Amino acid sequence: MKLWDLGRYEIPDEILESWITRMGEELLPIQERAIKRHRILEGKSLIISSPTSSGKTFAGEVAAVKVAMEKKKAAYLVPLKSLAEEKYLDFKEKYERFGIKVVVSSRDHREYDPEIEEGNFQIAIIVYEKMAQLLVKNPLLLKNISLIVVDELQEIGDPARGGGLELTLTKIVTSPYQPQLLGLSAVLGNAESLARWLDAELLLHEKRPVELHQGVLYKGIFHYKTYNTFERGEESLVDFDSDNISDVVLANALHLLKQGEQILIFLPSKREAMALAYTLAENASLPKAENTLKELSILEDTSLKEALTHCLESSVAFHHADLSREERQVIERYAREGDNRPHRHPAFLLSRRDKKPGCD
Repeated sequence: MKLWDLGRYEIPDEILESWITRMGEELLPIQERAIKRHRILEGKSLIISSPTSSGKTFAGEVAAVKVAMEKKKAAYLVPLKSLAEEKYLDFKEKYERFGIKVVVSSRDHREYDPEIEEGNFQIAIIVYEKMAQLLVKNPLLLKNISLIVVDELQEIGDPARGGGLELTLTKIVTSPYQPQLLGLSAVLGNAESLARWLDAELLLHEKRPVELHQGVLYKGIFHYKTYNTFERGEESLVDFDSDNISDVVLANALHLLKQGEQILIFLPSKREAMALAYTLAENASLPKAENTLKELSILEDTSLKEALTHCLESSVAFHHADLSREERQVIERYAREGDNRPHRHPAFLLSRRDKKPGCD
């Protein structure tokens, strides 16, 4: 199915052209199935369970834009304020020129809460917990919302926050207003029962469009299995004799950096993320991220600005919730776009308590 075919759903040509420029002319298989077989652009509820990069996020975006162009309202729920910020800025840049009012609600953004309660928006990007608060404050909130997109729906299984998301979804599915529900999830073991509970159809898709190598590093050899084909293979990395996993990660990160690779490292705490960022910056011998440092220099001084500046002197960055909103925006843009010079992407360190230490 070609993107131009979405014109039949009264999506303007200008928006279709912008999508084609970004995505190419053809929809991915999962997007085509969601639209043609499961009719998400005709008001049908659907749970899409598929791996990262399979195309489900764009399916949610298309559904939200279609609803907005009909002068209806869509709520786009995300688990983290950093994701809310990124999605808000992305949608605002792409769609406000077409008359679509985009708002956001998170711990960092409360200025739009009154407008969300009054229904003065077309697309609202809302963090899970804020949606729960808004529903408590205004039980009639769902009256004017036609579509609810739930990104990262697999978070419902998270021990810490899954219960809150489940309660919010219960309020949505038992609401007399019955908005369309579109859930976007990584591969789930209980996808069928979840879809039944949410009274939605289920679209399962287990293949990734870009192959992933999953494995274990042991004595300098990365033993991996491919995600799609289950083929096994080996890759030589660095054999570093240490019982400290951080030493092993550091040695292999430096090895990959010297090969010009961009690296994303997950660590279990903010302290460890910053410590490894410092060590990597001192050992990497990379040029400074000049343009990113200029952006950072004009921001208000914070407790972490000096540390972040030190790391960026060697094209290394860390990212966690203690950074200011503006600092996170600079680093996220740096990670996506680089420093406007060839090969100047960061070794990007991200603190996530739900991840094990490792490299991507």
